[in-house]
Amino acid sequence: MAGFERRLLVASRTAREDAVSRHLLPIVEEFATEKLMETGLRPSWLVQAALAMTVAAAFCFTRGWDWAAVALLILSTPLDLVAQRLATLRLQPLAPSMPSRRLLWPAAGLALLALGWFEARHGSGWGAMVAALSAGAFAEAGRIEKIGKQVPGSQWLLSRRNAIWLGLPFAIGHWWSVYLGIVALYAATSFFIVQHFRHRVERD
Repeated sequence: MAGFERRLLVASRTAREDAVSRHLLPIVEEFATEKLMETGLRPSWLVQAALAMTVAAAFCFTRGWDWAAVALLILSTPLDLVAQRLATLRLQPLAPSMPSRRLLWPAAGLALLALGWFEARHGSGWGAMVAALSAGAFAEAGRIEKIGKQVPGSQWLLSRRNAIWLGLPFAIGHWWSVYLGIVALYAATSFFIVQHFRHRVERD
């Protein structure tokens, strides 16, 4: 029975689209999925928890509680992956149109804007807010451009999880203004890379 469960667990693995889910989260994801697969926990609850934690992180940023915000964001990153695995194991895949799942992306954008707003009001000036807005705009444009397209090396492009984990070293030094500028550059670079490959495919 244990061997059968192990095979089911392995079979529930799917390809991961970003570097964090491929290289940093597999051990956490595997452990959590194994422990939760025998419980009555609904996968949708995990996605809703990830959304609630992201919104709570945005609030924490507005209050200057940056470490609380970072902790909430980091802890939220594997939850939707574990939810997807559990749903697959129970033969009830999560619907892509599930509201809480679709809101994870804009909620992460809200947290970024909250950080930019706080930094703008506490010494960094409006450049921080402009960087946050630019990052959000390029991130959304890149997401739209990427729909239905395969881009080489896409795991290294901007994603919700990549952006969250990127902030960890900057949180240690409280270099949030630098982080906002780097995320804006990261989002813009990712957008132009996706656009380049999309137009090249269309020409071919």
